[in-house]
Amino acid sequence: MKKIICIYLSFVCLLASQQIVAQETPAGSIAPLNPKYVQFIKRGGQAQGYIPSSLQYFFGNATEKRDAEALPAQYDTRNVAVLTAPRNQGNANTCWGFATLDAVQASWARMGFQTTDYSVENIVNCHGYDVTKNEGGNEDLAIAYLSRFAGPVYETSDPYINSTEGTCKQITKVDKAGIVSAAWRIPKDINIIKQMVVDHGAVFTAMTRAGLLNLNYFNPATSASFIPEGSAEESNHASTIIGWDDTYARENFSAANRPVANGAWILKGTDGANRYEQGYFYVSYEDKLVGSDLAVYPQRMEPEQIDSLYYYDRLGQTGSYGWTNIDTAYTLHKFAAPEWQSITAVGVNTAVANTTVDIEIYSKKDGNALSGLLFSKKDLLVEHPGYQSFPVDTDVEVIGQFYIRIKYKTPGYHYPIPIEMAIERATPEVMPVGYQWITYADKSSWLPVGSNSDENFNICLKVYTKNIPNRPKCASYDDIENAKELQLETLEGSFSNECATVQANEPHPVEATNCTVQNGWCPGEAKLDATLWFKFKAPASGGVQILSLGFDTQIALYDAIATGTYTDIISGNSANYRLLAANDDASDTEAAATIMPIGGLTPDKYYWIQLDGSFGGVTGDAYILVSSANVTAVGEAQQNKQPFVVNPVKDGILSIGNAQKIKQLSIFDLAGQPVKELSFANNTAENTLRIDLSELAKGSYIIKMQNGNAVLGTKIFVW
Repeated sequence: MKKIICIYLSFVCLLASQQIVAQETPAGSIAPLNPKYVQFIKRGGQAQGYIPSSLQYFFGNATEKRDAEALPAQYDTRNVAVLTAPRNQGNANTCWGFATLDAVQASWARMGFQTTDYSVENIVNCHGYDVTKNEGGNEDLAIAYLSRFAGPVYETSDPYINSTEGTCKQITKVDKAGIVSAAWRIPKDINIIKQMVVDHGAVFTAMTRAGLLNLNYFNPATSASFIPEGSAEESNHASTIIGWDDTYARENFSAANRPVANGAWILKGTDGANRYEQGYFYVSYEDKLVGSDLAVYPQRMEPEQIDSLYYYDRLGQTGSYGWTNIDTAYTLHKFAAPEWQSITAVGVNTAVANTTVDIEIYSKKDGNALSGLLFSKKDLLVEHPGYQSFPVDTDVEVIGQFYIRIKYKTPGYHYPIPIEMAIERATPEVMPVGYQWITYADKSSWLPVGSNSDENFNICLKVYTKNIPNRPKCASYDDIENAKELQLETLEGSFSNECATVQANEPHPVEATNCTVQNGWCPGEAKLDATLWFKFKAPASGGVQILSLGFDTQIALYDAIATGTYTDIISGNSANYRLLAANDDASDTEAAATIMPIGGLTPDKYYWIQLDGSFGGVTGDAYILVSSANVTAVGEAQQNKQPFVVNPVKDGILSIGNAQKIKQLSIFDLAGQPVKELSFANNTAENTLRIDLSELAKGSYIIKMQNGNAVLGTKIFVW
């Protein structure tokens, strides 16, 4: 219904409500891509192993700088026995996968978990980008794979194959070791890198393959590499930093190119234990590339902590979006839980250090108004760019639709919103409009984003949930094959669409000219959100009236014309079924839908009713009454002029719409005795009749109306 209302179960408006006034949010713009990535694509995009990120990361004033005197002159993670032996990437350009999982493995072993290898074969084949096993990768592909809990997978569950070709193996939850719940990008700062190595065991870094092959840069006698700043070399390889030596002599490097000062990183290679110094080598602190593109994986969640993960950004963040001179923005995401679940954590992406976020979880969205606040935590610091999850440390239980609102503040950066958009070799599956929204001000209207809008992207967000045992499942009649059969002349319910979903090929009526017509749904509401299905056998009269009550519903009536079964309606072929009628609002004042008397149905044949929440996909409890009607088949134009009864009767007032031609009305009890008779001989203009039935006891009655030359009859319920 097209008005601002607050509807919840039992018609209770929750006090925790946020109203967003109607102020149009203009479209913004997408941040420029990383110049290194742009040049890489211009050169043909041929990678040896490492691909530059499409994102520009901004570190500002890094807050984790440590006093160099507090760190030792030498440190080597090999001495704390948390590393696995260096592995060999062989013929494939998979160094980024080895370096990523070596960093994850070291971090987790540092936490006290098992020291074991994780499957490179799985990450390089299952990241989701349009990049084959042999075409390289980067931290963005790794974050996409890890944040959606595609892995890491145990090496024994998907062993590495020394081949340039590979396929994504389907993996079960038991094959996955844990959840990488944070992935930080860190700046090229010696003290920060050192502290990360101490804290987390290893740091992913990009470098160049020439640093290990070209004797102008590499000294094989000492396994030492140095690429000077003036070199034309670019990053095309990856390894992990696992230690350092401040005293490592500059004379250990190639005579052709030597750094100014002593000092070197210790790196774990991806060419096996028989190369370099048992698989390890040294790189000068002054190296042009090592330390330029860094990642660390500092957090872990256990698989037992989640049962479901909700997201739309399968590929993670590939771009950023914002508005000129604005460093604060808001995103809104709609999800649907199929059963009772508890939200355990929420994960966000950002390209900017020291971003702050607010996380709010709501149960309802009516238009631009959010209501039913379930959780709120503000001013959460995202110290490092990349990916960061935050625990939801209170009981937040959801079923059906729920909404998550994120506020991003990126100091000095005017593209606060992390988005998944199409770039070279990344083809996201963008959701249609109706699931994600953005705005730049707290009191602006929400700008919808999605595949059928100018803002053709997904917003990045991950939501981790845990099933709640011993809670009721969703309605079995969520799908049409399980449609609940309704008995004629019986008010049935209540039916909740709280956790209802939309199944494949489920049709819906077109957008109508207004909300009260009988051939479509409200303008802007001709879409599906949380549908339930019902069926009934047509009565001998061949006519019915369908009424709903309980909350702002929209309903549609379908006939299966190919085989006469529900499969016609979800076949995806509109020639197999017929939409007989559809309504969003019973009247200008009644939000619950009504299909007025319609004839021409085949007696004893099944027909199907689709029920959804209107006004942005509201949910609640509905009641349905299918009653027989003595009406001959009429055309659509005539249908919209037929009288209809708003049923059940509430507060003692019977309302009849399209009542201009009603001349006489009789009401009978179920024994056939008349209880009320009214005449409207001069009624020529009244569109709606309102008749006082307050003297009648609660129960069922039969109403007959003289409408021109026709007599219409139906059952009413007085509440």
